[in-house]
Amino acid sequence: MQIRNLSRKDLLHCGEILSQCPEEEFPVKTRLEIIAAPEIPRYEADGPVILDYVSGMSLLVIHREENADVFYLDRVVSLQPGTNFSLMPMDDSCCVDVLSSQEPRIVGQVSVSDLENQSKNLQFERIYTFLYQECTQDFYFRGESHKPYELTYVDRGKLHNLVRGQDIVLGQQDFMIFDSNDWHTQYADQPVSFLTVSFWAGEGSLSAITNKRIPMRTQFKSIFKKMLTQSEEDAYSKEYMESLMKILLIELLQDTPTESAPQYPTASHWENEIVDRAMQLISQNLHRRLSLEELAELVHVSVPYLYKLFQVHLGTSPGKYIAKIRIEECKILLREGQMSMGQIATRMGFSSQQQFSRQFSAICGISPTQYLRSLR
Repeated sequence: MQIRNLSRKDLLHCGEILSQCPEEEFPVKTRLEIIAAPEIPRYEADGPVILDYVSGMSLLVIHREENADVFYLDRVVSLQPGTNFSLMPMDDSCCVDVLSSQEPRIVGQVSVSDLENQSKNLQFERIYTFLYQECTQDFYFRGESHKPYELTYVDRGKLHNLVRGQDIVLGQQDFMIFDSNDWHTQYADQPVSFLTVSFWAGEGSLSAITNKRIPMRTQFKSIFKKMLTQSEEDAYSKEYMESLMKILLIELLQDTPTESAPQYPTASHWENEIVDRAMQLISQNLHRRLSLEELAELVHVSVPYLYKLFQVHLGTSPGKYIAKIRIEECKILLREGQMSMGQIATRMGFSSQQQFSRQFSAICGISPTQYLRSLR
């Protein structure tokens, strides 16, 4: 719940702030002893009403047509006739004097949780993982989905991020945030250094800033610099990192205009879903030959339409995408060094080691043997 300080501007159309309490002008004086409760009375002033805090920390709620403003009641306030208001304690209890020509009417009850929910509060909880990777060769991540949000910041190089049927390319000092539970995969064709932070900040609270490339801005530079130089051995390191992360998210949310949610899914949304599902199926079936006909059938579209969607959303054909991702998986097996080339070819569904070598060379420009030598 956002609690504001009283100002003349805020009360312009419903009342004013007084320098002192004019007790002699109002015949009815009621002292309200208010205890914290899940629901509070909603009053309506038939005539002028004076509110004067007595003890405890008191909050004044002014009800508007579509929302409510919550103020810290630390001064004498005069409310105009017809104003709807409530009183509640900030902690356990408070005491407020209500002066009027006739006692304000109770016109309903207000849920305190509703008042709390209408405020735009970022429910940041914690950082789960913090990993900085320096990849001297190319990089490939098989893909996953998880509940925590995930921030990726590219410090050097270029990184492809495939999520929701899109290929979001991050260059140096670009970053993005993957939405909660969104399946995503990443790869880079050249050396790349990047930071990955997984964290939790409340269901749907970051939907306005997820799955989009965010270029570096002046206010973000110092935050990322502090993140990258912070050591786990420093005192209060975890708390410091979480504070930096929360500041970054608030800066992003404040800079993002609020957009009303669409009333129905758009054609582009459905296309993204189809491509996203196809990418997941490809990732799950890398160890066997997945034909385009089978893939199209699994996502319930024709082969020509699937081809068109991949060209529009990923800039490549389904066949080329499958070939590239299979070779990226082969690179992981080569780097691990636990299998021979023949064993890798068999595991990945190639008809022979020669076919594996030809396709590897066609995509990477070097043979598997040359690739292994480059790792030494």
